[in-house]
Order: sequence, then structure tokens, then C-alpha cells
Amino acid sequence: MEIASSIVAKVAEPIVDYTVAPIARQVGYLIFYEDNFKNLKDQAAELKRAKDTICDRVEAERKSARQICDGAQNWLNKADKIIEAVEKLGNDPRHKNAGCRRWPFPDLKSRHQLSRKAKKMVGDVAEVMQGKDNIGPLTFLPGLEGVGSTSVTNSEKLGSRKKEKEEIILALKDPNLSRIGVYGLGGVGKTTLVEEIARQVKDHKLFDEVVMVNISQTAELERIQREMADLLRLRFEETSIPGRALRLRQRLKNEKSILVILDDIWDVLKLEKLGIPLNDHKGCKLLLTSRNQEILQKMETQKDFLIDVLNEDEAWRLFEDMVGDVVKDVSLHDVAIQVAQKCAGLVVLIVTVARALKGKDDIDSWKDALNQLKTIDKEGVNEKIYSALEFSYNHLEGDDVKALFLLCGLLGPQICVDDLLTYGMGLGIFKQIYTLNDIRRQLHRLIGSLKGILSIA
Repeated sequence: MEIASSIVAKVAEPIVDYTVAPIARQVGYLIFYEDNFKNLKDQAAELKRAKDTICDRVEAERKSARQICDGAQNWLNKADKIIEAVEKLGNDPRHKNAGCRRWPFPDLKSRHQLSRKAKKMVGDVAEVMQGKDNIGPLTFLPGLEGVGSTSVTNSEKLGSRKKEKEEIILALKDPNLSRIGVYGLGGVGKTTLVEEIARQVKDHKLFDEVVMVNISQTAELERIQREMADLLRLRFEETSIPGRALRLRQRLKNEKSILVILDDIWDVLKLEKLGIPLNDHKGCKLLLTSRNQEILQKMETQKDFLIDVLNEDEAWRLFEDMVGDVVKDVSLHDVAIQVAQKCAGLVVLIVTVARALKGKDDIDSWKDALNQLKTIDKEGVNEKIYSALEFSYNHLEGDDVKALFLLCGLLGPQICVDDLLTYGMGLGIFKQIYTLNDIRRQLHRLIGSLKGILSIA
């Protein structure tokens, strides 16, 4: 008899599991309708508080130029989606017939469906909350842009520059070439061209990293190392130039492919002292620019490209593009052509003079410009460039912008905005302005006025 009872119990047990339990669960949706929605509301409120906390932290870190990580952004997207779904369920119009407060006989079908959704959604909210612990870091500090600012000219509009750019990029793709040189007169547009090349090879993912640094006449190794390190997200612990060179060399060798552009080299630069790997890292390519080809050859470039002055047609198209529609005036057209010709195909002269004359529709201003350019016509190239900058300086409007122009010249090629602010305040450039915020706004306005001149190279 005991054996028979045991057998019956074991047979009855799965029947209960497969019949009574599901029925109880379905009935539970009807009975615990209010409890399910209260629980969902509480869980969703907790999730929203967690989401708001993360958003506040991310927003605070964005002020330090940090960017949100993919993991954090994905979690926030999931949280927003589930919170929106909870709100939508809470606003479902079927609730008014599903409750017992207003109706003695609720709509059992709607009550069951809504309660069941609420129960399931509680689990979804809990799953998202658990995922918060696995987000990882919320933000990261992106690398600095290793490519120069917006170019003064677009080589696509200049046939000769477009061809030169394509040839240089082709050389960069050549696995047998690791050092490529670009040379030409000062002001001919070398920097503008290599900036465009840098952006293009980066956009096309020809290199994993592209770093561009201005060397300048002084060639301070410590400054150059520091700028390269910033662009490569490298923080030096070493204090000596040789120690930093070793660390920088190690960092560069970690990249599978990297293009290092050293712009405006005035004298032979010892690359090993700087920290650039020589022939032991095939993934590192160098693009060097100088006014003197002999310097490039001493630095063992394998292929050099001459960037010559623009031909007359290209020079006029660039000048016309920079100065605007004013040159279409019949009374100004002839003198404008003469002014453009006096710029001798040098991009720096064309851009500087054109910007100084932009919007000037009186013939006297153009004739005066032509006379000034005639006086420097017989001078050397460097004197022409300096005279063109003087010409542009004389056409700046306002003593404050002229004073800032001269201050930039004193501070050298690497100019810090905070330094301009400090020295400008000390020198009294910002007149009749008494709050720091107003001074900052005026400084940025003046910088905007000068960008057309100071960005030429």
C-alpha cells in the first residue's frame, strides 16, 4: 500500500507543476495588478535616479574635454528606452477599465495583460540596473588632433597643387620610401599643402596616426618633444631630453603605421636626439618641409618635391576667390590684376593682400596698394613677405587688433591664448573693459580678426 501511495504521489507531483502552478500564475496577474505596477514604478524611479547620476558625472567631465565611452552611452540608451516603455505602459488607456476603484467589474482581459507586462518589465528594469555595474569607465580623454587647422586655400581649386598633393600621397604609399621631403620658397604654401595631405591620409586611414609639428627657426627639442607627446597622448615621467627621446621613440614604435610631419625645418635636425626611430621601424614615415633642399638631403630624404610659385592664372583665381566679387567691378578690374601680379605667385602674398583689400570698392585703396607693392617689387622674397605682412598690418582696423598682432609676433610661433590674455591685460590692450569674461570675449574677437594673417604659411 505504501508503495502504491508513493507511486501516486510521484505521478501527481508533475501534474500539479504543469496545471496548478500556471493557473496560479495567471490568476496572480489579476490579483497582484496594483502591486506589480507599484513595484514597476519604484524600480523605474530607481533606474532613473541612477541614469541621472551618470548623466551628471558625464556632463561634468565633458567640461574637461572628456568624451563619453561607448559602454556608458549604450547603457544610457538602454535606460532611456526602458524608462520610456515604462511611462508608455503607465499611460495605457486600458488602465481606467482594469482597476476596481471606478468599476465594480473590471475588464479582466485588460487587467491581466497590463499586469503581465508590468511583471515582465520589472525584470527588464532589473536587468538594466545590473548592467550598470559592468559599464566600465564613463568617459575618456581623446587624443589631440595631430593635423593642422583649416587651410587658407584648398588645393583642389589649384591644378598644380592638386597634382603635387597626389604625387606626395603616392610617395607616402610606397613601402620603399620612409623619408619624403617638400621644399620651396617661404610663403609658397608648403604648410597649407602638407596640412591637406595630413587630413586626407588620416580620413582615408592610410596611417593609424598622423602627427604634425612645427619646427620653426629655433628648433627647441624639448618643445617639439612635448608637442609630439601631447598629440600621441603620452605623458613623460622623464625630465631630460635624452630620456624623453627614448620614451618618445618607444611610443612611436608601438604604432603599426604612423606619419610624422616635421614642418618648417630651418637647419639639419638630429632625429635620434628628438626620439624619432630611424630605419628600425618601417611603420614610421616622415614628411619633412623646408625652404632649403640641401637641408632635406642632409637629413637623408629619399624623394623630394619642389613646391613652386603659382602660375599667373592660378594666382589670379586664388586672389579673386579671396578678395571677393569686388574685383568684378569694371573700374577696379585692371588695377586688381596688376596687384595680383605683384604678388609673384606666392600664396602668402596673395592671401595677405587679398584679405587686406577684401570689400574695398574705392579705386584709391587699390591704387595705393599697387604703389606699395611696386616699392617692394625689387626686394628679396623674405623682404616681400615681411612687407606684405606690414601692408596687411597697416590695413588692420583698430589699435587693439594692431597691438595684439604685434604681441603675437613677440610671443613667437607657438602662441597660448592664456598668455595673450595675461600680457594683453598687462599692456592695457583691452581698454574700458573691467570683467574677466568681457576681456576673454574681446580677446577671442581680436583673435578671429587676426586668424587670416597668422594662419598663413
